[in-house]
Formats: sequence, C-alpha cells, structure tokens
Amino acid sequence: MTTKTLEDGGLIVYSDGSDREQWLGARRGKYTATTVTAIAGSNPYTKLIDVWNDFTDPEYDPEALRNRWLEERAAFGQEREPEIIKWASEATITGGPGNPFIPSSALVGLPELEEFGGVCTPDGYKFAREDGLVLIEAKASQQNWKEDGLPQHIYDQVQWQIYTTGAVTVWIAQDLVKWVGRGANKQATVDESYRYLLPVRRDQARLDFLLRKVDWFKGLLAAGIAPESDVDLRELAEPDFDSTVEDIAAWEEAVKVDELLTELAEIRARMAVDAKRDEAIVAEVKSVIKEYEGRRIWLIGTRFIAKLARGTRTTLATKDLPAETLRSITGWADSETVKFEINPEYVATKTESE
Repeated sequence: MTTKTLEDGGLIVYSDGSDREQWLGARRGKYTATTVTAIAGSNPYTKLIDVWNDFTDPEYDPEALRNRWLEERAAFGQEREPEIIKWASEATITGGPGNPFIPSSALVGLPELEEFGGVCTPDGYKFAREDGLVLIEAKASQQNWKEDGLPQHIYDQVQWQIYTTGAVTVWIAQDLVKWVGRGANKQATVDESYRYLLPVRRDQARLDFLLRKVDWFKGLLAAGIAPESDVDLRELAEPDFDSTVEDIAAWEEAVKVDELLTELAEIRARMAVDAKRDEAIVAEVKSVIKEYEGRRIWLIGTRFIAKLARGTRTTLATKDLPAETLRSITGWADSETVKFEINPEYVATKTESE
C-alpha cells in the first residue's frame, strides 16, 4: 500500500526541507506561522520589525538574530522531533501504531492561498477521519504545559497550520526538558515520565484575529511604513491654496489630533481631576489615531510623544478547568491605551509660552 503524501492531499509543496538554504529561500515573502505570530504579537522570539526586514531587505538573515542559547534549544528540539513523533504515534488517543505520523520538514500550503502567501512547515502528518489531514507539532520545552497551559504563540502557530493546510486536527506533543550546567557544559535531559498530548482544532475567532493583523501588516508594506517608525506631525505643512479637498481634510484632522493629544498630555501632566474630560478626549483620540497603528506621534510644540498601544487578553482565566475545556470557552478582547513619553529632542521656541 502506497503512503499518501502531502501532495496527494492537495497541498503545494514549496520545499521538501532537505536543503535548508532552499527552504529558507522558499519562505521569504510568505506568511509562515513564525511570521504571523510575530505580527500578532504572541511570538516571544521574533519582533514585528524582524518580519518587516524579512519582507523588505534582501540582505536580512533571520537566523543571524539567534544567540547561542536559542541555537542550542532549537537544535535539541529538532533532534527530539523523531522520538516525540514516534511515541505520539504509538498512543491510542492519536490512532495508535496502525496509522503513524509521517515526519516532515516540507513547506506547504493550500493552492487557494498561493497568491496570498500562506504557508507552514508541520513536523509530521497522516490522513485519518475519512481522509482528513491530521498534523503533529513536536515540541521539547522547559515549561510544564499540563500545569501552566499552552503558550499563546504555540496555539497561534497550530491555528495557522490548520488555516494553511485545511487540517482537521493538529496534535501537540511535548517533551519536558530540563537544562543543567552552564555555558559550554550545559546539557539537556528529558523527563521520561512526562508526555503531553493535546488535540487542537479550528478556532475561527482566533484565525479571524490573525488574518486582521496580517491585513494590517500588508497595509504597512503597501504604504512603505516600517512598524516601529514614528509619525512626526511637526513635519506636516499647511496645505497650499491649490490643495485638494482631501489634502485640506487630512491637514485639519492632523491639527485636530494634535490639539486633542496636547490637551490630554497637559491634563495628565498636571494630575488634573477632570476625569470626565480626560476620558472623552481619550475616546476621541483613539478613534482618530488608530491609523497610525502603534507608531509614536510627536506633538506639535510640546515636549510629549503619544502612542496608541494595543493588547490582547483572555476573557477567562482559571486553572481549575481541563486545558481542552478552557481552550474551547476562552474568548479574546482587544484593549487600547494612549501612552505618553517625554520627547528628548524637544526645544521650546520663542513663540511658545512658558
């Protein structure tokens, strides 16, 4: 009996992973799980500006950012993958040894996502449940996910795998690793008594969030605006008499934003007690400066810089529920905060009052 491959499952294989340089090249300019979790803000190891550089700088080398400690952890995790996949395949809950997972390092994606650029590299796969694709993600981590819960970036990673492959389930299989020693003498040991298996299925709400973040990032690319750059309102000039209506409207909006932010900064700087006015200004500022997407805004004629910060939090957190139940009932909510910092380059002009 011939084993069914990822190509047989209807996926495009951009690289089989046997040549790492070719695999890295095939990933450039595509939305991988690493890329998307960084854009979403859940990846603790990759910054958003790194993703920007990967898309815009041909000389950028993402692997050059790794320090020796990250290299050691990544190398050990890759070494453990075959063993983790082996014991996961033998577990009754995953289907047993009669239908084992096939290890893979291929970069794949659905044909309908080729133009979009959505891809992933699952650690293994098999076909089950009426020929449905089932993936496995093998992890060797120091954190006890049974007790502490699944890290957000891992959950986002497997959700992206589901989206880009059409998989019905992704099994997360984890070894618990302890590192002992220091420097060159540091060694990893695996807790053989600990084995963690968790099935993850499609979470459309979270996927919608990830896709919204990708759309936002695509907007930055189209505008040529790096995500950590500043918006300097001091560089704006009043429109000429022959400016279009849109230009004038844009300038009036910028002036409005500046006036509101300056007033808010002064109120907070003086520790004002006018809370109602403060809240009204915050609400109005948020509605206007969202387009700046977290970049710092220099306020005209003041020593302040404003920034709209966004965050994501869970609406439910409890350790008393099983991980599967918790994951199925957990929701997500976005929060926004206007933050201020002192502008170190501020120089008062003669026309400004003390």
